[in-house]
Amino acid sequence: MISLHYYLLQIKSKMRKYRAFPSRGEEVRLKPQWWLAGALRQTGVPVLVVVVLLIAAGYLMQSYAPEAASIGAVWRHWRGLR
Repeated sequence: MISLHYYLLQIKSKMRKYRAFPSRGEEVRLKPQWWLAGALRQTGVPVLVVVVLLIAAGYLMQSYAPEAASIGAVWRHWRGLR
């Protein structure tokens, strides 16, 4: 049976091999905020699309049932239940 200690040492050595953890005395140099530009580039357009769709849905519901204060009230207006 393989002990937990041996298993963890194997994982640590494999992660060092792929530079997940630096060796002793080795510096880690990351460009400051290297991930921020990519995150904004990947999520900016989808967030903008969702915001525009929510604004359009709110405008359409308000114009359809101006007295409604919630989506449930718009639903009741549409169903004619008032």
